[in-house]
Amino acid sequence: MINDRRIPISKTDMYVIDLRTIEAQKNFTDSINLCQQTSGLVDKKIVDEGIVGDKATWSRITQSRTNFFPQDRLNEYMDLCKNEAPLIWLARSRGYELVALETEMERRLRHEREKVVGLEQENQFHKKMHTETAVLLQNALEQIERLKNK
Repeated sequence: MINDRRIPISKTDMYVIDLRTIEAQKNFTDSINLCQQTSGLVDKKIVDEGIVGDKATWSRITQSRTNFFPQDRLNEYMDLCKNEAPLIWLARSRGYELVALETEMERRLRHEREKVVGLEQENQFHKKMHTETAVLLQNALEQIERLKNK
């Protein structure tokens, strides 16, 4: 279930972090710290947004490392920080390369194509109605002419 507080974010709004910087992180917690550092957000903002319950918990996750990051908040955290350093680090640490399912440009193009299809269907409907109206009008005129000639 997706958290209702989550704000949808466009991939174009995300900060780009050099892969070498991400790969240089020794562990997942370091990538979480990198995510925050890149965003420029202070600990209070992370706590205020509900990623963790309080500043002490956040400190135990990122500094003393006696607590673990709440994995169910990872998407929300990355959206808040506007980068995906932890996701990229995790994928690459497991030997995977991330590929977006649809780029922002592909999404825009898909929406424009859907609009074009809708407009084409509407245009076909109007053409059909115009043709049918013209035929009915022509038939009515012919009938009027026949009645005049009787």
